[in-house]
Amino acid sequence: MSELSRRGGLWLAISLVSFACAVHFDLHKTSYVFYLFSALFFAIALSAFKFFGIRAALLVVLFCGAFYVKNAPIYSPIDELGHFGYVHHIAKHGRLPLLHDYLDDEMLAFAKKTYPQPTDTQVSDMGLAGRYYQAFQPPLYYLLAVPMYSMAGDNLHKKVYMLRALGLVLLVIALYVALRAYELLVTHKVIDRDDFLFFSVLLLLTITPGILNRMTTVSNLQLQVPMASLFLYFLIKYRLEDRNGAPSVWVPSVLCGLAVLTQFISVFLVAVLLVHFLLQRRFVAALLSVLVVLLVVSPWLAFNVVNYGSLTANALAREMQQYVVNPGGSVFTLVTVLDSLPLLVSSLWISQDTRLDGYSTMVSGFLGVVTAMALTWYAVSKMTGSLTAWFGFAQRAVLLLTGLTVMLNIVVLFYVAIFEQFMIVHGRYLYMSQLALAVVLYTFLRNAGRSAVSVLCVALANLMYVAHLHWWIVA
Repeated sequence: MSELSRRGGLWLAISLVSFACAVHFDLHKTSYVFYLFSALFFAIALSAFKFFGIRAALLVVLFCGAFYVKNAPIYSPIDELGHFGYVHHIAKHGRLPLLHDYLDDEMLAFAKKTYPQPTDTQVSDMGLAGRYYQAFQPPLYYLLAVPMYSMAGDNLHKKVYMLRALGLVLLVIALYVALRAYELLVTHKVIDRDDFLFFSVLLLLTITPGILNRMTTVSNLQLQVPMASLFLYFLIKYRLEDRNGAPSVWVPSVLCGLAVLTQFISVFLVAVLLVHFLLQRRFVAALLSVLVVLLVVSPWLAFNVVNYGSLTANALAREMQQYVVNPGGSVFTLVTVLDSLPLLVSSLWISQDTRLDGYSTMVSGFLGVVTAMALTWYAVSKMTGSLTAWFGFAQRAVLLLTGLTVMLNIVVLFYVAIFEQFMIVHGRYLYMSQLALAVVLYTFLRNAGRSAVSVLCVALANLMYVAHLHWWIVA
């Protein structure tokens, strides 16, 4: 065993013993103990990297996510009940729910928090909360979640925990895809190797309260993050390896269709797919890719036409939810949306249903500024720095596609807010671009002093994570 491994193992052992002592002294009674926990967690994360290398990110996320799966209140106010009800309805009734369907008695009691005892509340008196208001969502995640739901026995609380654990597994899969993409980019000299920096960026994108909280509460985002990551990974792989066979068309096209079939807002990935083929001047492949995507999503579109009279039920869902999400009837214009940009980049790092102290809010604001700087720098330096090179060099094309994924993700949020009058300019709608964001932040931070920034990333990530745990247990 090398000296580095021995030191790493000793440091890891000391950190774990210290963590056990912190737990023994009752974390939930004293605020300062949480900051001690933060310091100990920082040591654990660094020790894990020394001992296991960059793949330690998988272990750290599993370790942190387990706390969220168990300790997040049931149910999260950001629509966890609606998403869980969707899965419940499929499992119990054998069909997709419709927007006008009322909750059954079991889900009604669960919604009113009287479960397993029945509730006296009439479902017709509950308004939006008494219906399957997430039924407009594409069905792929909910269909795939049914087996896990059924494995958890008859208790609905256990079923929630089972689906949350599924989300944690899917987050680890997305993280593994990101690590594979990193190795691919390094091998083909798109980026320079710096394992500790990429490890730090991954932790920053996974254990801060935003994405970790959303991935460990029930929603279709659980599947969307790994699905979108796989899509971008295969685009990168086929472009860098210069593969032009049939799999280079149907694999990313099917993944794109499955992403749309998971969350419709990811339709912007179709544009990324088209740019990918157009940069290679593969015009027939571009046309075929669109046809494949349409073929994948066509059963759901047909279902909507039969039941709602339109390709999607988004308009009806918006009408049903308007009095809840926009009770004042505000009109969103381009100016309104541009004013919300600071919220977009700062809320990327903090869960929408969390109230943190002033210190943690300041940290999320700082991270928002760093994010805005990274996106601006990447757009100017990497995406438009050499326009003529896009067609000639695979490395430039990959950098363009990566940045384009994030930019189009933001554009589609703007479109929904302005043209559909549904304000979704919030960081949680950027989580599907996790892999692209990791590459953007990595390339930016590597040009800003690697060592200091790497340590700062890990420190900020664990401070935000611990502050969120503190809010749950103490508040």
